[in-house]
Amino acid sequence: FRTNVRVVVKSVEPNSLASKLGIKKGWVVVSVNGESAERTNAEGVAIMVYRAVKSTTNDDGIITLRFRDPSLFQNALNDLSSYPGGEVTTTVAPAGDTTQRNADGSVKRGETVTAQDEQRVTVSQLVPPRMCNRGAQLDDLLEISYVGTVVDTGDVFDGSA
Repeated sequence: FRTNVRVVVKSVEPNSLASKLGIKKGWVVVSVNGESAERTNAEGVAIMVYRAVKSTTNDDGIITLRFRDPSLFQNALNDLSSYPGGEVTTTVAPAGDTTQRNADGSVKRGETVTAQDEQRVTVSQLVPPRMCNRGAQLDDLLEISYVGTVVDTGDVFDGSA
């Protein structure tokens, strides 16, 4: 059930438990009882919830679902100057299991199981635009420069143009 997608809340029924808890349309399911649901499809998340309910051994029967509201990061991008250092950070879906596998799911000969659990992206405006008074418009060119670290080797790379 591991995929390259995220499970997003498509709708919330009025007066439902989700509605009463404040869960909103568009939120991303991040984890079920602390187990990452990133890069897991809807069927996989349903199985995770089912297993969580079945394995609840305490008297209160509580399971924990964690969500992320992507609009918070999107809104923050519109006002970078109001954040410390003029930058905002968000977590992006990890690559998850990056193991080289055969078609049947078994690990390829000579390979080991590898995973990438969390990736974070920080956005900052290093150089304020000079003499810009019209703001961004659809199809404007955006130049991006970034520095990263290769997970396997720890080497730093510069992805700037």
